[in-house]
Amino acid sequence: MRLSSNADNFVEKVQDYILRHLDAPHRLSDLGSMVGVSTFHLHRKFREVVGQTPSQQVRRLRLKRASARLAFESWRSITDIALEAGYSNPESFTRSFGRLMRQSPSAFREKPDWHWWRAVFKVSGNAGTVMPVVQIVDLAQTPVAAVEHRGASADVYESTRKLIEWRRLHRVVANSHRTFCVVHDILAEAARDYRVDVCVEFAREVRANAQGVISKVTPGGRCARVRYVGPREYIPVLHPLYAEWLPESGERLRESPLILHFVNVGAGIPDHEMITDVYLPIQ
Repeated sequence: MRLSSNADNFVEKVQDYILRHLDAPHRLSDLGSMVGVSTFHLHRKFREVVGQTPSQQVRRLRLKRASARLAFESWRSITDIALEAGYSNPESFTRSFGRLMRQSPSAFREKPDWHWWRAVFKVSGNAGTVMPVVQIVDLAQTPVAAVEHRGASADVYESTRKLIEWRRLHRVVANSHRTFCVVHDILAEAARDYRVDVCVEFAREVRANAQGVISKVTPGGRCARVRYVGPREYIPVLHPLYAEWLPESGERLRESPLILHFVNVGAGIPDHEMITDVYLPIQ
């Protein structure tokens, strides 16, 4: 959440500090001293603005990271994930995770309820986002291994899990193979018929596999490119790109899907460090 009142800037500073130092102790007295307010005032104002206390936000952010570990890093043990999240044993982690997610860690790992996950960790939209720098580029077509997602938008994470499983089995390392999302529908939320292709750069033949991964080629051509840094559940630069930049630029849309290049990927990347390049096809 971004604040509009200068009087409440200290809450935003504390939020930013928590995001950047999620594994720190976060004692309320230390946070208050850092921004020059009393612990009582910080606790009251933080809860008033954010809807939870600093300790509650820390716990929720750690559990969000833990849920990503559970879903996308099957090789990690639940005990290790619990310890990273700040719990002394798996039992206390299971209780806390279950209260928030309505599933045990093992049940979430097996079959995540992504619709509930989205509701719990919902990112607020902000139509007033400042338009970042726009570059006009020629995007090259890229051969990829892809999972064609067709269904509810929340379940795109399940398609992502399939691609990650295939990638691990075939040793397609994300750091050396670019990750894309070809977006046929730009709606952030849809109950059905949401169409995206989740892709990883792959120039060889994709053989028949249990994950349903197939060979495709990403669209190329002339595009407007902007870079967004932040959580990918909602990409706020899309609104000003379509509503402000496009009509003012004199450019016209081209019949081609939107392309997202996830510059860095991995369950351990914090929201504020996620980098996404957005490619809007233009004539």
